[in-house]
Amino acid sequence: QTVRLYDAEASLLKGEFAHPGPVLDCCFHDDSSGFSAGADHTVRRLSFTSSKEDVLGRHDAPVRCVEYSYAAGQVITGSWDKTIKCWDPRGVSGPERTLVGTYAQPERVYSMSLVGNRLVVATAGRHVSIYDLRNMSQPEQKRESSLKYQTRCVRCFPNGTGYALSSVEGRVSMEFFDLSESAQSKKY
Repeated sequence: QTVRLYDAEASLLKGEFAHPGPVLDCCFHDDSSGFSAGADHTVRRLSFTSSKEDVLGRHDAPVRCVEYSYAAGQVITGSWDKTIKCWDPRGVSGPERTLVGTYAQPERVYSMSLVGNRLVVATAGRHVSIYDLRNMSQPEQKRESSLKYQTRCVRCFPNGTGYALSSVEGRVSMEFFDLSESAQSKKY
């Protein structure tokens, strides 16, 4: 139920932020702030310099994933309420002031990853949706995981060509955004 920030070189605790429930994910915004999300249905903004926090917004169920998009300047959260929400962290606190958009998903969100303007969302039921953050009205692509069991984690390749999916059984698959035959024929 706690997010802690450490100075690893000095082995020094720099900040501690308590949640009323389990913390399920967190991310950095910049050197002085970050965001956390958890089972209490909230998305929190954390200020490392002042050790203060405030609630950026809420979901209707536990918030499983939080990512900050430098390309869009938004915080993106995925929840077990089957939605993705985009927030403007520059706004005044409160969901009605900072919420940019809510996007329904086919199932509960288990994992998300960003690269540039591309967002990959993995949900229950082995669904994978790929969005362009500049137009979130509908996914660019909808796919089913090539893995047999529930998706545990998705991570985009740093070069922006695709993503890796892992499942609860321990297997990993590599997927590419480009659906052309030449891109799909690459062997790794």
